[in-house]
Amino acid sequence: MLLEASNKLGDECAFNISQWRDFKRKDTVAPLARARINAAHSYVLREERREAEERARRERQELGIDVSTRVDDAVFKGRIRVDKMELNDFPAMELDGRCATDANREALLEAFFKDHEKYIRDAGVLGEIQASDRYVGVEGAVRDEMDMEEDVRRLYDNGVCNLLKWLVASAEVKANVHDVAKGFLDSDAEEARDPTTSSAPRYL
Repeated sequence: MLLEASNKLGDECAFNISQWRDFKRKDTVAPLARARINAAHSYVLREERREAEERARRERQELGIDVSTRVDDAVFKGRIRVDKMELNDFPAMELDGRCATDANREALLEAFFKDHEKYIRDAGVLGEIQASDRYVGVEGAVRDEMDMEEDVRRLYDNGVCNLLKWLVASAEVKANVHDVAKGFLDSDAEEARDPTTSSAPRYL
């Protein structure tokens, strides 16, 4: 069965796991083989994301923090954005590929959380996604990131582009920032001001 599935994939030019996401005829692959390939693809996606997050963390540590650090870098801290994840990658990673559809190949998670039914019209499929263990955590992360993106945009609109500008920003400007982003900005601003909190260079 797996050999037959492998031959079918080869005929369709899907030669490795990384190409499985874009393979348009998954329904022609035997269920057992499809489930095993989905599971392998889920593992690959999770590992790629973990490695990307680790690289981003190291890069941020190497750069350090000073008062010239941009507010978007302070807020997002080089994280791999959940809200910018492709919608189909969520079921691929968390549901072994179930509920992924060709129609949503270009959609992002942030768009999905703004309008669930636009992207998942089948109530049963939507219910399966929302019932998954990871859904609540991912939904919270996406909504936090959407709020933080809005905060960063407002700060730039008010001329607050880096930590130095944040330190001297008015109370009114700071009051319009959500608590999550404000916490990151305050923490990094304090670290930038106090050289004893980190060994990285500081300029103030």
